Amino acid sequence: VPVMVSVMCCIRFIVVISFLDTSHFILAQWAIDDRGCRTPNEGVGDCIPIARCQPILNVLLQSFPLPEHIAEELQLYSCGVTETRRVKVCCPYDVDTLNYLILPSTRTQASKNSVFNHTNLALLPQECGFLQSSIKIIHGQLTDLFEFPWMALLSYRKGNEIDFRCAGTIINDRYILTAAHCITELGKTTLLGVRVGEYNISSPTDCVEYLPGDKICAEQYQDAFIEKVIPHPQYNSTTQANDIGLVRLAFPVNTSIDSVQPICLPTIEALTNLVFDNDKLTVTGWGFTEKAKKSEVLLKVDVSVMKTEDCQQVYKRAAPKSLVEIGANQICAGGVGGDSCGGDSGGPLQKFAEHFGELRYIQQGIVSFGTKFCGMTDIPGVYTRVDRYMEWILDNIEP
Repeated sequence: VPVMVSVMCCIRFIVVISFLDTSHFILAQWAIDDRGCRTPNEGVGDCIPIARCQPILNVLLQSFPLPEHIAEELQLYSCGVTETRRVKVCCPYDVDTLNYLILPSTRTQASKNSVFNHTNLALLPQECGFLQSSIKIIHGQLTDLFEFPWMALLSYRKGNEIDFRCAGTIINDRYILTAAHCITELGKTTLLGVRVGEYNISSPTDCVEYLPGDKICAEQYQDAFIEKVIPHPQYNSTTQANDIGLVRLAFPVNTSIDSVQPICLPTIEALTNLVFDNDKLTVTGWGFTEKAKKSEVLLKVDVSVMKTEDCQQVYKRAAPKSLVEIGANQICAGGVGGDSCGGDSGGPLQKFAEHFGELRYIQQGIVSFGTKFCGMTDIPGVYTRVDRYMEWILDNIEP
């Protein structure tokens, strides 16, 4: 199927550009270099062969022949040719940039078929995200023992040292959802495995004594080897666009115990395209605290969501030369009173909401990046927005 799609895409693109002056491509007016380019609307992208640009392929595959106004719009994304004279385009990092060129009927049908009726939905358990306790990271609070049982830790080796440097979430017994930078930007470290069912990383057995003599203990954590990692193919380390990835475990973890449970993902229409402005969402992790060291115990913090356009302006003022662009595929939250930090990378931004008739925790974001100094006033953290990547997640999980 991928080969057929690629052939069809190339044929359609040849038809679209056949009337163009080839010099337009050779001039590469939008290109900066192969590591970055500017799109016609002044967005940021990569100058790559058309067959590797999913946002443009989504437009090309919707109908044939393409309406003239769409063909003309696509011309503007050309940025050169390969050594074999194949057309290259400035492929936007924001995968939704070109959605306005998708015809309404196509968009509606694609939306229904691509996520809500996806054949792999059955691989995500409906028994997920349950609030298991009524007991109540910067300015973070300790969590209850079984409060966030979907938390996972990614372990790394550097020399003779083994450390946890990123977090993730259990979405089923074989897959961990995390940030792409946690599984690609390893430097001199090696990704070793995943730990689930952890609460206090300094204790071999996690117990909580709520009242004298009333002690509750969790089963021992589970360490799992990794079968493969799946970063988003359009993740860009410079702009942090599409900072999402999956880890497939070498064997299933036991999700039938209180300390190891999956979180819910936004798999129903009512949980997608939500407007979070000024909402309070919850971040959990073992990241750096305001005391400049990692916490031994899982922490939680509620963060307020900032409007995307306001967040973009904040980061432009803070780092005017940065290529980072904050768009519809991201959520900004925190900056006042609480925030996530480096050690929380890959962890969840979650919302307590109705899911199949019951209140559950739904993962709406993945900790992506922030400022060097956590908890800085008015500088929010940035999270990858999960609902914008549900089709990609479903496409990349298997039994």
